[in-house]
Amino acid sequence: ATEPGTVYEFSRGNPGWQAKVDTFADYVGNGWHHPKVDVVLNKFCYIDQDADVDYYIRSMSRLEAAYPDTMFVYMTIPLKVSGDSLKEMLLSTEKAENCKRNVINDHLRKWALANDKVLFDIADIEAHDLSGAARTFTFKGRVCQELYDGYTADGRHLDDASGVGRKQVAKGFYALAAALLSGGR
Repeated sequence: ATEPGTVYEFSRGNPGWQAKVDTFADYVGNGWHHPKVDVVLNKFCYIDQDADVDYYIRSMSRLEAAYPDTMFVYMTIPLKVSGDSLKEMLLSTEKAENCKRNVINDHLRKWALANDKVLFDIADIEAHDLSGAARTFTFKGRVCQELYDGYTADGRHLDDASGVGRKQVAKGFYALAAALLSGGR
């Protein structure tokens, strides 16, 4: 049972990006849609940098067509701190993975804008410090966003001792909810 004005979450763990997309479609088809649920979003994790953004978009588009009275919110993939240690610079693993996240996020941003879709851009929130300064790095000639290290203790999760990162993302979520409630996009 659902109650109006309530935000629900389902902690499904990290079964892989495709399972997240497919399972979300199953959940929506099994009742997570209007009139019981007005707004839905499917959150990826920073570990989903190999996700197929077009697969995600096609799935969400099919759901929107099947449930036109439900608001579907698209969401960028969270980032990680890329780091500049000698080891990381030699291996480039963290930067390469963050670059993949940026490619997906940039594609999704352009698609959402061109198709008038609602996008919760968690990556953009994570990539700006409290003063609004962007946190970026360059990888193979591409300027990429990275998670601001002041929002994290482990370089991946918004779990710093002060909770500042979580608060920033929560403010973005509340701003999104306010815009949707006021009829904005």
